[in-house]
Amino acid sequence: MKKIIGWAIHVALVTPILVLIALAFGNRLGVDPVKTMLDATGTTALVILTISLSLTPFSRLTHWRIAKIFKGKSRAIGLAVFWYVSAHLCLQILYEGGLGWLPETIDKPFIYFGMAGWGILLVLAVTSWDRIKRRLGGKAWKRLHRMAYVVGILAMIHYGMAGKGHRDQALVYLLIVLGLRAAEKLKSHCQRTYTDRG
Repeated sequence: MKKIIGWAIHVALVTPILVLIALAFGNRLGVDPVKTMLDATGTTALVILTISLSLTPFSRLTHWRIAKIFKGKSRAIGLAVFWYVSAHLCLQILYEGGLGWLPETIDKPFIYFGMAGWGILLVLAVTSWDRIKRRLGGKAWKRLHRMAYVVGILAMIHYGMAGKGHRDQALVYLLIVLGLRAAEKLKSHCQRTYTDRG
């Protein structure tokens, strides 16, 4: 059963890019294929990241051990986010006509948030391997990889600022992640308070 779930997760992670490739070969990406792929890779990365960041707090709040289903797949999920964001960055460069657009980013602050998020993701991707995890030590590695929440916030700000139609969607993602995290912390605090009084 675990193998089936593992394969299902991997298939779900690669399906969006496979669909984009199929649409590209079929010339079905609309009048601006690069823009379509740019939007699709960004949205896909954000959705996967939001689901990933929501699993643990949701599981702890509801006692529904959904996080266990994804146990051992966090590296694959994290790397999928990294590669979708990297594809998104490459498509952004292509869409803008090359690296010459970088000086113009002064007028596009959303780019800063996106680049900062990608930079952190790069560090998390490099340190996701077991050998590096052992060198860092479990506690240091866990503290470092909590930066995924920072990536999520940066990504949602980037997404919301990138287009007028994205703001409401980005706000929903942000409220889901922050709301679940805050509720998890509140529940933990109440349980500790109750235990101390008891």
